[in-house]
Amino acid sequence: MGIFLNISSAGLLEILSEVFTYFPLFAFVALLLAGLNIPFSEDVIIISGALVAQADETLILPCLIAIYLGVLCSDLVSYSLGYLVGRGKLRIKAVNNILSHRYVDKLRTNLERHGFLTFIVCRFIPFGVRNTLFMSSGFFGLKFKRFIRYDLVASLISVNTLFWIVFAFGEAAEKQFHVAGVALFAALVFVVSATIIRVIAKQLQKRGVSLMLTKYGLPQVAVFPGIAACAIAALAIFFHFELWTIVVMAILFVALVWMLSFFRDPKRDVVADENVMYSPCDGTVTEVVKDGDVIKVSTFLSIYNVHINRAPCSGVVDRVTYIKGLYRSAHDPDSARVNEANEIEMTSAADPAGKITVRQVSGAVARRIVCKAKAGDTLEQGARFGMIKFGSRTELIVPDGADREVCVKPGDKVKAGLTVLIRYSRGRISDNETHE
Repeated sequence: MGIFLNISSAGLLEILSEVFTYFPLFAFVALLLAGLNIPFSEDVIIISGALVAQADETLILPCLIAIYLGVLCSDLVSYSLGYLVGRGKLRIKAVNNILSHRYVDKLRTNLERHGFLTFIVCRFIPFGVRNTLFMSSGFFGLKFKRFIRYDLVASLISVNTLFWIVFAFGEAAEKQFHVAGVALFAALVFVVSATIIRVIAKQLQKRGVSLMLTKYGLPQVAVFPGIAACAIAALAIFFHFELWTIVVMAILFVALVWMLSFFRDPKRDVVADENVMYSPCDGTVTEVVKDGDVIKVSTFLSIYNVHINRAPCSGVVDRVTYIKGLYRSAHDPDSARVNEANEIEMTSAADPAGKITVRQVSGAVARRIVCKAKAGDTLEQGARFGMIKFGSRTELIVPDGADREVCVKPGDKVKAGLTVLIRYSRGRISDNETHE
């Protein structure tokens, strides 16, 4: 029995030796087919070559040469396919409706400008990203000489890095490279998702299509879905669909829906009325006070409210003042005095002698006040001028007078551009407190 085992082992080693001898040829052919999008993994072939060379050091140079030539030829095949299909022009009608030639030129310019870095990074990313880059280079018209120069350097770096690290450390290095590759892929998904969302949003806005999402939240709307997608992909790849991963994915999905909901910007038909001051925000009235010669109406915005700020009346912006401060809870009445704030002082078009102030106040969660209004701007009643991101507080301050009636009380729910906070008795008086 022992003799049989010895003979079998010797025979097996002889067979493996023959396989190792022909591995460089196999590697070259497999990499060439990968350029035609036949599913051969470049990383697996390089790692296998390193392990074969580790077992038989006489094959180090043949494996390296075969792999490097196979990689270059594979990349050229992908580039040529892209070039033949597109010849640098977009001919797909559905794509032309979104991307103009200006964007194509911009993509090509950025690729030429950041080509070395792009090629080097993408060579370490798995899941077909390399072939996509090479085909896109031909499709969008990257010059052949420039492509060759970028790819030669990037291939030299990536092939040698992966080959020699696996050759030195074996299968342990293979696992680390897999993790790093997935991380890079997730980062790429994030960047591409954010870019696509921004481009589509801008194109739709130019065409007058309402997204029901505020432009003030575009960075978060573009970034958070990318982060959520990366996290969900990582959970699915590394931990599969276990109970706890499904729970985490569900939480991420709910958080994504809430994020999109938070930055909603519903269309509102504001009825212009010079005899009223509309609420500058959505939320719950927390305080109505007469302080000296002014009336102050404070509104708390929870994380579930629309956070867009609107002009309470038509007028001209006199001054915008940013005030540094703390980040106390917006529920606290003192927060309006000590928290970070932004004051927009306006002259009402209906009452040039009446100066009003809209005060945006940050909260414990809110750390970003957005105000696009600036001195000299003319705002129509109900016009959007900014927002406070996450829970916050907004105040309307108007001069007191016998002809002013406060139409709300603490606890009332209000909506920006719809709910009347202050009514003036001069001239024609509106019959409704709320235009909804």
